Amino acid sequence: MSKRVGSTPAAAGPWVLGATAGLALALSVACSGEKNGSPDGGVADGGPVVDGGEAGTDAPRPTGKRSGYVEVGLLPGITPASYADALFDDGTLVEACPRIREAGTCWVYDCNAGPPPLEDPPTPLSAGDITISGASFVSPLILKHGLNGYTTVGGGAAFKPGETLRAAALGEVVPAFTLEGKAPEPAVLTSPVCTNTQCGDLDRSSDLSLAWTGGGEGVAIDLRTTDPTGTLAKAVGIRCAFDGPSRSAKVPKDLLAKLFSGTRAFFTLVPRSEVSMEIQGWSLKFRVTNLGPSDLSFRILI
Repeated sequence: MSKRVGSTPAAAGPWVLGATAGLALALSVACSGEKNGSPDGGVADGGPVVDGGEAGTDAPRPTGKRSGYVEVGLLPGITPASYADALFDDGTLVEACPRIREAGTCWVYDCNAGPPPLEDPPTPLSAGDITISGASFVSPLILKHGLNGYTTVGGGAAFKPGETLRAAALGEVVPAFTLEGKAPEPAVLTSPVCTNTQCGDLDRSSDLSLAWTGGGEGVAIDLRTTDPTGTLAKAVGIRCAFDGPSRSAKVPKDLLAKLFSGTRAFFTLVPRSEVSMEIQGWSLKFRVTNLGPSDLSFRILI
């Protein structure tokens, strides 16, 4: 996969370019939820709103943390049926789409506020070959590191909900590791009610209430807009990580106000499970996702 060098694991996109639009969307959303959810699995009532400034007022900065992820995801109805991807950062990369405002477990990202392309961009670090395996795989998916980091691989089996998947890295700059995670159930959005792919009008003056069935230990959501005037070329959107047993959550109106108006907001709901480990100063995660419909949308009039 062609990855935008300069993205951190906390904001791997948007949009990471993959073999299909669904693959790109799955990666950009499911890789984004680095925060733990509040106890009820939603945005904490009365939680602080942190404003990072409007676009362009503060240049993105390196994270200063050694971290990374391996992800394997299921793409229902799409061939290849599953994919794998990885990214590791020693703290020197910067976010391609910086967070400009946060509230609870949600945040606004603005890709127009990202850094300009570097003439000599750094290469994301290597953990050696990474093998993804599971009971449904006749042969494993193997991630290999190259000049632009790891290239996304597809063609894996359509693994089953509840199935245990394993990621095993041989080690290089990033030490060798093995992590196991369980595949989540698919999730279905039940509120708001969508007809075909249209989910009605989005009122930015009120919190957006969401409810769903299914899913795993948590879900990640993405609500993405582009400037209808064409003045700003890149996306502004909202991401949330809702963890825990609850199957409902709210996206705060303070964040919705940052979206473009007079356009459509495209919505994705991605169930995920995640395991993590600390090894030799590295914080590593293994995520398993199950992408549902990725073409839902709201209309934003004002």
